[in-house]
Amino acid sequence: MRCATGVSAAGSASGEILNEEFEADYRRAFDALQTLLWPYSYSKQEIDTAESAHAKVRKGSGKLMIRDLKLNALEPGERAGIDRMTFDGEPSFP
Repeated sequence: MRCATGVSAAGSASGEILNEEFEADYRRAFDALQTLLWPYSYSKQEIDTAESAHAKVRKGSGKLMIRDLKLNALEPGERAGIDRMTFDGEPSFP
């Protein structure tokens, strides 16, 4: 699976996963995780639904190989950010 992602100046990430087999799992996991990370923004029912959805997401391991990386804010004492990253991923599911 080859992936590319970019981060805007505002810090929001956009990405494209080029392997459609994992896109639905990724979307379900991402949506559930947003609810679980910031539960104060959601109702009890939405949190319960997110917990159930997260439990059903296929989980595995994998290898991430960064092929290209462009950093920004490379100033002493400043926190660097990522402008662009290209990487290959090799997921492995049981």
